[in-house]
Amino acid sequence: MPDIPPGSDATKSLRLFTAIPVPEAAFREIRKALSGRGDILERLPSRLHVTLRFMGNVPASLLPEVREALLTASGPPPFSLELGPLGVFRRREDTVLWAGLKPSEELSALKARVDAAL
Repeated sequence: MPDIPPGSDATKSLRLFTAIPVPEAAFREIRKALSGRGDILERLPSRLHVTLRFMGNVPASLLPEVREALLTASGPPPFSLELGPLGVFRRREDTVLWAGLKPSEELSALKARVDAAL
């Protein structure tokens, strides 16, 4: 988790979420699955993530406490996830790609630890 950005006012809010990065191999599979969707591919970011928990606007002054809490949630060795269906939804001028995941005990356990920590 990043430090409070230099020059930022600690009284401001930060829009926070916890996530795990999508490995490059999985990202390539997603790009391949979207090969016929140039409208999506051209807007696809260079990195993707799996959101575990959206926290919304959190006072910047609480960032050290959030970081400390999340450190207690870390733990499992690396695990695999299976990609499910892909889809998009449009939000104002943005196009959001979503990818379903097949059920995973390891991911569910990690999410439970994150939720308990926060």
